[in-house]
Amino acid sequence: MQSVSGCHPKQAWQNLAQNRHVHIKRAYARQLDRLTPQASSSSNGAPPSAPSTSAQRDYSVSLFDALKFNGPAPELINGRLAMIGMVAGAWEEAHSGLTLAQQAAQLPLSELLLLAVWVYASLVPILKGAKMEAFGWFSPRAEITNGRAAMLGIAVLLFLEDKAGVPFF
Repeated sequence: MQSVSGCHPKQAWQNLAQNRHVHIKRAYARQLDRLTPQASSSSNGAPPSAPSTSAQRDYSVSLFDALKFNGPAPELINGRLAMIGMVAGAWEEAHSGLTLAQQAAQLPLSELLLLAVWVYASLVPILKGAKMEAFGWFSPRAEITNGRAAMLGIAVLLFLEDKAGVPFF
């Protein structure tokens, strides 16, 4: 079976996926270029000189850029907090019999401060421009995927417990 482009449909899908991958790489490169400082022109109107190879580029991100809707911090931090909340909430629910919402209402100040420290510890490397690298089984992609699953899990758990009126675990 041939498609309109003259190649097999499976090959057409592979070509489409490869082209999409190239476009995503270009978009990330453009975004990185916007976040890195640009050399300014000199006051005499001459074009800027090429930066020396010994100078390091500053990859730091401003707080505003990090916390934008599509910035690197919101999904990463919320995902990390959701993963902690899902495990801690299920544990506490099994031992105390309180729903997740009841636990959140009774959260002591010390635990709220611990979560604030966790947010700060997650935000500092983002602001300094640290690269997210894989560490054994722990890859950035797995962290984002698990964080998304935990965020959805908490939302579903809150909904189910609200409708049923009893703890899930």
